[in-house]
Amino acid sequence: MTDPTFAQLVKFYQVVRQAVLMSSYLAFVEKGSNGNLYVHLGRYDNPISRMLLIISPEGELST
Repeated sequence: MTDPTFAQLVKFYQVVRQAVLMSSYLAFVEKGSNGNLYVHLGRYDNPISRMLLIISPEGELST
């Protein structure tokens, strides 16, 4: 598996920074075989708030 792209790392930093500012809990990050980063976010005290963000190799963010 290859390392994340620079664009993915920049977007990941932005996502994590926003999560910290919102007092969210970052569950985990995984890299898929298609090159996407899958960021699982959610508040530890509210399971309904959990979400999956997808960062493409080009740094595009989707849910």
